[in-house]
Amino acid sequence: AHAPPFWQPNSQPDFLLGTDSLGRDVLSVLVYGTRTTLVTGLGSVVLACAIGSLAGLLAGWHEGRWDELIMRCADLVQSVPSLLVYALAMLALHNTFLDAPLDGVPLVTVVLSTAAWANVARVVRAQALAVKRREFVLAARSVGLPTSRILLRHVLPNSVGMVAVMASFQVPVAIVAEGFVYAMGLGVGQDSTSLSGEMFLEFPTMVTLPTFVLMPAALVVLLCLAFTAIGDGLQRALDPRESGKLPTPMR
Repeated sequence: AHAPPFWQPNSQPDFLLGTDSLGRDVLSVLVYGTRTTLVTGLGSVVLACAIGSLAGLLAGWHEGRWDELIMRCADLVQSVPSLLVYALAMLALHNTFLDAPLDGVPLVTVVLSTAAWANVARVVRAQALAVKRREFVLAARSVGLPTSRILLRHVLPNSVGMVAVMASFQVPVAIVAEGFVYAMGLGVGQDSTSLSGEMFLEFPTMVTLPTFVLMPAALVVLLCLAFTAIGDGLQRALDPRESGKLPTPMR
């Protein structure tokens, strides 16, 4: 356990980044941990966007009771701290699917999406309210197109850009939240190593051997910076003021 990395004396050539508290190769742990962290982060955001888009379309298109019900659920989710939502969702799902194969990474992915769908639903609802009164939507309704086709072909595409930007900014939040879920003892199991799990595993050695905590922490920071840069680039590309797609005024 805790063989030093290659830049320190007494390092072993078979373990470039050393070994952790359990005697595992740190380089292999970081590779597999990055995969698990990306799966939980991206999977939870994709699931949250799917749920939020569906809820926003229903609320914005039908309005009335559907709008009130969905928006009050979104208000309830946003009024509760995210960590409490994660804990309640984890306990509820774990007790419900205790004998089912839903465990580890899939369970954490579902849990992390429970607090992120509300913002997406609000954005899609606002777009649906604005687009449903546009001429092309009114024309599609007048010729008798089914509602599902109108929503998927005309209303939803107008919200894809904003949802993509929100999703790219939400992935770093999900990656950090997975660490808090792991800290509460509700994260992925030992069979699925994650960067957050490696950080908290080595946290007792932070004072004496900080390298083993800083290596997975540095990867988490790099992943968050990468997705933040992607979100910033998408926002600039989809903004007509930044991309130069605004119509020029007539002289």
